[in-house]
Amino acid sequence: MSVFDGRFGADHPVGGWAYHILAAVSFDRRDIVAADRSATQALKLFEVALPAGHPTIATSYLRLARIRNTQGRPDEAERLAQDALDIYEKVLGREHPSVAWALGGRAAARAQQGRLHEAERDYDAALAIAQRQLDHAHYGNAVLLRGKADVVTKLGRSGEAEGLLKRIAEIRARALDE
Repeated sequence: MSVFDGRFGADHPVGGWAYHILAAVSFDRRDIVAADRSATQALKLFEVALPAGHPTIATSYLRLARIRNTQGRPDEAERLAQDALDIYEKVLGREHPSVAWALGGRAAARAQQGRLHEAERDYDAALAIAQRQLDHAHYGNAVLLRGKADVVTKLGRSGEAEGLLKRIAEIRARALDE
């Protein structure tokens, strides 16, 4: 990141965003080690450059939570998602869509831990916020519905999961029409 360091300074948040984006690209390429390294570096830069409790730090926690959950480290993922949730609720309010994403991150970690009923409650709370605050065809609703479908399948409620998967298909079909 020396390009950013020379122009903005080593502790400028723009460097954190560069690492944050690198983490996303690495994650999408399934290079989880590189994603973790970049997300960790982004968080370090944000924690130096921004005040404690800044929503960007919460976003970084949430990115790292997703990575850690993928690495099979759901306890860390849950803690990071909870930290993001605490910041988002305090700074943005309980009805902000970012709260829904943090609840979804915590739900994914709890599902991986086998705490399926808690995960389902988190997904329900996340979906309630997302559906109040976003268009029903928003991609985020599909992501949350997919997580809930996985949980209810594991709970033995395949009929309910099928209904959720149909809703996901409808959201994706609407997105293609637009």
